[in-house]
Amino acid sequence: MRPAHKTLLQLIGLLTLVLAAVFATPGCPPNAGQGGGLFGGGASQERWTIRCARLQSPNHADMANVLAGMLRKVPQLKPREVRIVSTTGESVIYYGEYRKITARDGTPAFPPEYQRDIELIRSLSYQNQTPFFFAGPELLASPEPVAGAGAEGDLSTARGAYSLQIAVFYNTGEFTQRKEAAEAYVKDLRRRGYPAYYYHEDPRSFVMVGDFEAADLERGPDGQYRYGPRVQQFIARNPEEFRYVTENGMKVKRRLTGPDGKEQVIIPESLLVPVRGASMAPGPAPSGPQRPPAGRP
Repeated sequence: MRPAHKTLLQLIGLLTLVLAAVFATPGCPPNAGQGGGLFGGGASQERWTIRCARLQSPNHADMANVLAGMLRKVPQLKPREVRIVSTTGESVIYYGEYRKITARDGTPAFPPEYQRDIELIRSLSYQNQTPFFFAGPELLASPEPVAGAGAEGDLSTARGAYSLQIAVFYNTGEFTQRKEAAEAYVKDLRRRGYPAYYYHEDPRSFVMVGDFEAADLERGPDGQYRYGPRVQQFIARNPEEFRYVTENGMKVKRRLTGPDGKEQVIIPESLLVPVRGASMAPGPAPSGPQRPPAGRP
């Protein structure tokens, strides 16, 4: 394991140990923290959504829009509950938000409306296929960011119009502190002298580094935008951490099929994302533009 990845994984591991110690402190209720991470001890504190489909084809964003439009037309579903989250190599379609209830035997369980919605979504067909057949639950984090907007390291405090996205965190079955992990990584980067920022949205948290302007994107002879010298020099200062986008502290290989039908395996590269309403120039990175944080003031 390389040093940068080891450092980040150690941060996540340390965070998990700290959380475990907090919930083991004398005086806490016996079930404190079970199922709710930092944000409560009861099943009702958990927020869940239905992950309808995960798309990783070259045209994943367009296909996601088509399938999401299909979901919005289903009479039994609420159109406003359908949403899309797109990143460099994939688009994910989500539906709804649910809180677990206590079953008759005292264990947490999904409510009846969740069971009804997921069975309906799984059964839907499109062009003789069932694109949502593998729909499943995904845990959402707490309603509010851990440190809050405007706190040190929050993206709203960035000085530039663009910042370089280098990491994304999301909850899994065993890991549910994606916000805390992103903020811990930002704190470590800032301690090492890098201007670093976090941005939370459901269901992911992003980490960015550097302060850049529109002038740091240059148009090449082929009409495509490329990183200017300032961005390239910044990445060269710490290429192990700044050249790619890590997922939960690891480089994840993605299989993509090109226009020629050939399959290739890539690791999504880091890329500039707009901070304060700046428009993203087309094609700044070989792997395509990442979905930028939206709605920043």
